[in-house]
Amino acid sequence: MISRRKFIGAIGAVGAVCGCRSVLGEVPRHRSDYAGIRIGAITYSFAQMSEFPRGCTEKFILGAGLGSVELMDRDFERDLGIVPFRHIQAKFLTKEQKAAISQWRETADMKPLEDFRDAYEAAGIGIHIAKFGDIGCPWMYSWKEAEYMFKATRALGARVITREVPKVAEWADFKATAEKLIPLMNEYDVDIAFHNHAQIGANTYDGVLLDYSDHFKINFDIGNYVAANDDDPLAFVEKYASRISSIHVKDRRRDNGPELPFGTGDTPLKDLFAALKAKRLDIPCDIEVEFPMPQGSNAVQETDKCREFCRRAILG
Repeated sequence: MISRRKFIGAIGAVGAVCGCRSVLGEVPRHRSDYAGIRIGAITYSFAQMSEFPRGCTEKFILGAGLGSVELMDRDFERDLGIVPFRHIQAKFLTKEQKAAISQWRETADMKPLEDFRDAYEAAGIGIHIAKFGDIGCPWMYSWKEAEYMFKATRALGARVITREVPKVAEWADFKATAEKLIPLMNEYDVDIAFHNHAQIGANTYDGVLLDYSDHFKINFDIGNYVAANDDDPLAFVEKYASRISSIHVKDRRRDNGPELPFGTGDTPLKDLFAALKAKRLDIPCDIEVEFPMPQGSNAVQETDKCREFCRRAILG
């Protein structure tokens, strides 16, 4: 069994021609729950590892020492061989690509997804969120595909789908979308959690969006919030704690500043973990790595460093 240090070093050394099974070898299991706080990652953190062939996402997660994940559609569908390309947002695809994905999704058998979940669980990884960023968006494929997204989420063992929060100006139009989503959320008992970039403030969710259904929740990106607002993000967490299904953990500078390695920006990550512990809030925290890779490093190594920062911050 190779150590995680050797594993993540191997990733940085191998080229695109290498297959991940033979190169990465056996990977040790890890858990990343610290003092009751679940630390995971969104698989977008590994987007810069796209030179590896499909099937490697599980090993990236384990290589970063994680046992919990928000799994993006493009990653599990790529690992299952459904799509050969990295980006599958409908607005970025050709007509032919959209048709190919639609044909598969509308007739998809859930057994491969259940087997995928079982393999993750056997490796010690829990899939707690599926990210379908297009669900309910104007450029979405079809409502039949929306139902596939709910079925797939349950097959993967998750109960939450994440997508972008509509801009406030679009909320009136979103009501019609919500009315179509609500029966599916109720039928499959799956929440939809809204992810933020720079479009929310301290009182944004005081509007009607969360009132449409108890199944509408918040995926709070604390780093993006800090970059877009001057107030205390911990006050936001306390205010909406009962509606926050997860927190994206990243470190950014204020005034729309860049994302930085953990501990070097303005996001109060240590204070966040202290507050979650003190208030006994069971809110999963998922690392999102978007900053440029330091020379000689890679996304798995940097995600592992972020996990270790979180561990030390939580345990002291």
